[in-house]
Amino acid sequence: MNPGGSDPVPTVPAEDGVLLREGLVGILERFGFAVVASVGDGEALVEAVAEHGPRLVVTDIRMPPTSPTRGCAPPCGCAVTTRDWRWWRSASTSS
Repeated sequence: MNPGGSDPVPTVPAEDGVLLREGLVGILERFGFAVVASVGDGEALVEAVAEHGPRLVVTDIRMPPTSPTRGCAPPCGCAVTTRDWRWWRSASTSS
């Protein structure tokens, strides 16, 4: 975000659903984030993070073609989105 006039946070949203991805881009930009790339699969996410070095990644955890959390390894903030509420419930109660 852009609190106190600071530079916008470089962000990469990653979602395989085009409509949801474009919606995320719009919301992030509306609230002052600098969307440096938006991607639709895990491999593109890894490439975008390597190229742009964002401070924040907003990602779906179930994206093609490989491991859903592969993109969360970089040293940046990572917000995870999912439409699979069964996963969210089991993950939030297992700790």
